[in-house]
Amino acid sequence: MHESHPTPLVWLTHSASVSIVAEVVRAGALETGGLLVGYWSGEADVVVTDATRPGPLAAHAEDTYVPDADHDELAMARLYAASGRRHAYLGDWHSHPRGGVGLSERDRRTLLTIATSAQARAPVPLMGIVVPSPSALTIAFWRLCPQTTRRVELCRAHSPVSDRR
Repeated sequence: MHESHPTPLVWLTHSASVSIVAEVVRAGALETGGLLVGYWSGEADVVVTDATRPGPLAAHAEDTYVPDADHDELAMARLYAASGRRHAYLGDWHSHPRGGVGLSERDRRTLLTIATSAQARAPVPLMGIVVPSPSALTIAFWRLCPQTTRRVELCRAHSPVSDRR
């Protein structure tokens, strides 16, 4: 039997949304991504204050994005220090230029890896999936939910972001 979980609400700052939109437009038909940085507000809500862009060694393909880990680690350290050590790593975002907002099996495995990584310090990681269309970007945020069984449970908060070009 599973506990009832409140629907997560994701607050995305203007600067974080601008960063995501600019990067997705730049990448075009290739997957791209970055880090989500901010803080949890209460049990379910999260505030994304920053969304990083990929580093120079990131690999982009039509159906795969592999981050530049060294770049991401330095970016996270800078953002953490600049926030007075209040904003932390929340998880990752990446685009699905040819797909939907659902998580792939690779995405699910990544969430589990983040959740169990002592270095990540994100036991309830967030993942943003960005899907571009001709007139807008849709961002779906997913997170691992606290659970009472061993089954992985996902919660989803859906948030459209307008791209007025």
